[in-house]
Amino acid sequence: MLTSSPPPKKTNIPINYPDNNYDFTDAFFKLAVNLLNTKSNPPRCSVVSPFSICLALAVAAGAREKTQKQILEVIFEDADLEFVNEFFKDTLRGLTDISIGSVIYVDKTCHLQEEYQNQLIEHYDTFLKTSDFANNPEKERKKINAYVRVKTKNFIRELISPGAIHGGTRLVLANAIYLTAQFDNIFSEHATKDREFCNEDGTTKKVPTMEGSIEHTSTSTDPKQRFCSTESFDYIDFYVGKERQFEFFILLPKNQTCARLKTALLQESSLLFSQIHQKAEPIFKICLQMPKFRTDASFDLKAFLSKAGVTDAFAGSADFSGMTNEKVQIDFFGHKATFDINEKGLSAAAATYFTMVKIKQDQRKPFVMKANRPFLYGVCQSGLPLFVGQYY
Repeated sequence: MLTSSPPPKKTNIPINYPDNNYDFTDAFFKLAVNLLNTKSNPPRCSVVSPFSICLALAVAAGAREKTQKQILEVIFEDADLEFVNEFFKDTLRGLTDISIGSVIYVDKTCHLQEEYQNQLIEHYDTFLKTSDFANNPEKERKKINAYVRVKTKNFIRELISPGAIHGGTRLVLANAIYLTAQFDNIFSEHATKDREFCNEDGTTKKVPTMEGSIEHTSTSTDPKQRFCSTESFDYIDFYVGKERQFEFFILLPKNQTCARLKTALLQESSLLFSQIHQKAEPIFKICLQMPKFRTDASFDLKAFLSKAGVTDAFAGSADFSGMTNEKVQIDFFGHKATFDINEKGLSAAAATYFTMVKIKQDQRKPFVMKANRPFLYGVCQSGLPLFVGQYY
């Protein structure tokens, strides 16, 4: 029985990973960096939501045999499907103050396996809607785009382009994620001015640059700002949002380009993103300069995933028999993401188609970061990267 999406639920459950076997922090980060690398010739600003993409791929859990094996190996580090299911079940319950929607639009003549339908609801909060692709493909495309547009507060206005849905389409998966988080009086508009930004080719340009500080002003053992400094990069993160539910981070390369930093982060001998996050230590104050910007990006995931090793899902050899008795393969696979950051805070959206005590003057030196050259940035919750971007 096909059901409509229920009203969004708001929860306040922390994300806890009881079993390290299904903490996919590093898998998500590497996926994001690999995708950002596709926007690096020439280098340009870009952003991606590995969470949105991996959610779509996990929902394709109706895959069987070699098709399923490729998805689990390439995307989820060869984890068991059971771990993937439990990871998303726990994570979706713990993502607070985020608008997330996931729907499968199914042609009225296509039947999905009952066990698969139950799994979608139990583990992925994904619901089904009946569609008529055979007779009204353009109407259905506009309907899906409208759903995504509402879910992302108009950030993603047209996820699916004309022609991607046609009379032969049997089902479409679409998910959308939107978050917004205010800064706690970190930046002032009066301090923002055009400052030099160093391009990787040695030239410079003037960009609107914010300036502010994040300072520990309480006796809490959980200050909102942390840093990690190595020979290769500086890393900072700090809580954002009214409930300190998100972490904004910056990875700034030292004595190397952002491109080389990304290459290093993908090597097996390099520190993992989860290790960088764990190594970060509290510091009483961070002085920060960083550009004010908005970035929009889109990706052809079919080409990317095929090159990465997920090939059967897009070919005649695809096996999605756990989803439907029909022999189907993935036709289009796209992703769009937007990241907007200014003095007040940040907003990010993506879609895939699949914290007072009086303290004395502190004489210690603050950690100073001037993000005046290409860098990586992103938003995490409990260390899990939801958005990862690059600024050039």
